[in-house]
Amino acid sequence: MGLFDAIRKQLLKVIEWKDESTNTLVYRYPIDETRDEIMNGCQLIVHESQVAILVKEGQIGDVFGPGRHKLETNNLPILTKIAGWKYGFDSPFKADVYFVNTKQFIDQPWGTTNPVMMNDAEFGPVRIRAFGKYAFRVVDAGLFMKEIFGTKKDYSTESLTQYFKSMVVTGFSSTLSKAKIPVLEIAGKYYELAEQIKLQIDVDFNEMGLALTELFIENVSLPAEVEAVIDKRTSVGIMSDKMASYATYEAVGAMRDAAKNEGGFAGAGVGIGAGVQFGTMMGNALNNVQDTPKAAPKADGVTCSNCKATVPATSKFCPECGNKMPTDKFCPECGNNLKYSPDNEALFCEYCKTVISLKGEYSGEELDFLSNAEKETNNWADETVVVGCDNCGAKNVVSKKDITSHCPFCGSAAVIKANELVGDKPNRVIPFKIGKEGVVKGYQNWIKKKFFAPSKVKKNIPNPILNGVYIPTWTYDTDTVSAYNGRLGDRYTVTVGTGKNRHTETRIRYFNIKGVHSTTLDDILVCSGKKLEQNVLDKLSPYETNASYVYDERYLAGFTAEHYDLSLKDGWEVAKKKAKKVIEKEILSKYTYDIVDYLNVNTTFDEITYKYVILPVWICNYSYNNKKYQFMVNGETGKIVGKAPVSPIKVTAFV
Repeated sequence: MGLFDAIRKQLLKVIEWKDESTNTLVYRYPIDETRDEIMNGCQLIVHESQVAILVKEGQIGDVFGPGRHKLETNNLPILTKIAGWKYGFDSPFKADVYFVNTKQFIDQPWGTTNPVMMNDAEFGPVRIRAFGKYAFRVVDAGLFMKEIFGTKKDYSTESLTQYFKSMVVTGFSSTLSKAKIPVLEIAGKYYELAEQIKLQIDVDFNEMGLALTELFIENVSLPAEVEAVIDKRTSVGIMSDKMASYATYEAVGAMRDAAKNEGGFAGAGVGIGAGVQFGTMMGNALNNVQDTPKAAPKADGVTCSNCKATVPATSKFCPECGNKMPTDKFCPECGNNLKYSPDNEALFCEYCKTVISLKGEYSGEELDFLSNAEKETNNWADETVVVGCDNCGAKNVVSKKDITSHCPFCGSAAVIKANELVGDKPNRVIPFKIGKEGVVKGYQNWIKKKFFAPSKVKKNIPNPILNGVYIPTWTYDTDTVSAYNGRLGDRYTVTVGTGKNRHTETRIRYFNIKGVHSTTLDDILVCSGKKLEQNVLDKLSPYETNASYVYDERYLAGFTAEHYDLSLKDGWEVAKKKAKKVIEKEILSKYTYDIVDYLNVNTTFDEITYKYVILPVWICNYSYNNKKYQFMVNGETGKIVGKAPVSPIKVTAFV
């Protein structure tokens, strides 16, 4: 091989994978005799729903998200072979690019190969079969490579489906055993069973770098003998209000059949005397049997989360305490989960595109602090559950119908159900009004104003992970009366000395202040979670807490809420410190001064009321140059708080 042949051999300018399949999980870019190595400066194009993994020297180097990337390896385009003459033009360096498909792989079937045994209280041991579908996607390409596909040329969904099927069936068997659902009620519990199975086995998926995004139970089949019993009960139920007519019909039919026999009743083996007696008995029996009117069906009841009363499913409010009842979050057209859409301020079905408008209810009601400071209930547990992140320790509240698979604070998939009480239900919510597209667009406008930010990030956020989370807060209202005294000072100048020693000095003229100041403070905002610091919430503010809606669980569909950590009583202590700063500022605004020598304020708080409000915050995590960055966005106004990456080249050029 000539020198120029070797040089041409290593010049690879563009690497990309245009996926035209429906089942390819991993694709290794082919390296042939004419394109032997990946050179420094090569362009790597990664399409949407793809991640590219660069493997250097047998180890995972960098993971690249969607976009155009300039690869920087430790081999140069021409001098590599020249420097390696002693190796016979065969470079010891190996560099491969693997493309990992991160889209959802839907319609993956699962089913029980053999019947699953369950113990039913009425029928005893019963063998059942079940089948359905699930969907999954890759969330950690590096971990997926280490745990599953290694260095194979390509990898398809067929390589995993049998294993996943076993995982789902095992989860189904375990969940069904623990749930102890009667056989006759299984058909009405498909959704609850599927959610519990998903919650149980998603942890196993996460350990492989995957996420189980959906799981459905399409059918649970029962043994023929059990189905026969159910059919017989159904028939009896249908005739339950017409039993007399049914008995008459059957008796007349029996007499007609007997009359058809040769010799009539006698031919049937019934003597004259016995026949007369039989006729009399039948007449009396039929006279005593009457049709029983079927009772009017009762509306399915739901439990009020406030007073625990049973409320008809169609009621919007509890007739006992007036509590607003939650509305179902299933699509009325196709039955799939609905998610709240900030752009439309409505519930939205991703499958059939149904949109259900939401009209939030305003209320000016404030709760009395003194009568509730020591109380704490668990009245949110009917709708939600607490999940914990093993990576950052966050505790988040999610709807039981929307068990999350990722932590909104750190993006980790290590999320499991936590053994904690959910606590008090919020009484106010400010819904998200800005969607994901608005967040990305707002950040790009924000970072364009950062002079030292890298141009690449200004054009496109590298593989952002966006999560919407409701932050728990307390807001306090109070009337205050403050007695104060202090000493302030004014600066003034005087000219002193004579001749060459003549100069100007700055002096302070002090004066005392004293008085009483009254003010009403409205909605002192205190963050009651522990993952978002108070100063960050203050920077994200303002929020229109006085215009917040009465809490409606439907606004939580597709989002999470952080579990509150600061109690109502402890939150008031934080509020008093914030109130003190406001009061001091108002007092000092009455005077003209240059310096404050001291100020003593003694405040009495009265008529303390509060609201428990959850506020919308978008949290975005992304990586750039092997460093992690995070920014947060006010989900109501779009205000951004965060730190932008800095380009060393721009800083050097500026200096």
